[in-house]
Amino acid sequence: MTVYPNREAWLLAAVELLKPIFAAKKHLVPDDCQVSCGFASTGTRSHHIGQCWSRRSSTNDRNQIFISPVLGDPVQVLDTLVHELVHAVGG
Repeated sequence: MTVYPNREAWLLAAVELLKPIFAAKKHLVPDDCQVSCGFASTGTRSHHIGQCWSRRSSTNDRNQIFISPVLGDPVQVLDTLVHELVHAVGG
């Protein structure tokens, strides 16, 4: 089993493992997609557990995905990550 130094490294590794699944359905996850642990722009009270910022909203022309640090269940984290990657694939 691989041990990751932090949550962000785990998320980035998960993105790489998910890319072939998306590709099998003819959807390409952008190579430069940034993924990090962080709260949604609406704050912690909104109860949003993930957020994808489009390239148009970014200063470096990259999708930026944030997964809430309050999530502790790896399955829920992956579920949220997949949901946000769908937004990144779409724009």
